Amino acid sequence: LGVKMNQMNSPDLRSTFVTKAQYAEYCRALAEVQKGRPIDYIVSSVDFYDCTFTVNESVLIPRPETELMLDMAIKQVKQQHPLLQPGVTADEPVGAKFVAWDVCCGSGCLGIALKRALPLNTEVVLADICSDALKVAQANSVRNAVDVELRCGDLFAPFE
Repeated sequence: LGVKMNQMNSPDLRSTFVTKAQYAEYCRALAEVQKGRPIDYIVSSVDFYDCTFTVNESVLIPRPETELMLDMAIKQVKQQHPLLQPGVTADEPVGAKFVAWDVCCGSGCLGIALKRALPLNTEVVLADICSDALKVAQANSVRNAVDVELRCGDLFAPFE
């Protein structure tokens, strides 16, 4: 129906009529759920850390507890990295950037959300061995309007 899960109980939605095509799509999706396919793969989308990501079988679905890990990492980086302290702007000459590697990035959710949370003085490099996963990550960087670098290779090999 083109609505997010938190909009399903909306009074506006309750008065919306469903077309035959929408009903057929709903039935198809319901059949896939009954077979055990994750809803996020069915709708090809997942919300993660105030971003929306495309997902498919080439990448893992980000888990909610991963948001907690990312939140802790962002807080730690802000406390320890001088370039990311409050009051530092992109106009100030800082001489160096904070660089983050998202190894085995999959959808790119960690690196992309990090870049959105720390847009100034942060460089994010996403790497994965799977070219299909890198295509998803590239699409997600565009979808979330962040500039990241993508590299193909196994584990740390892209960073040598």
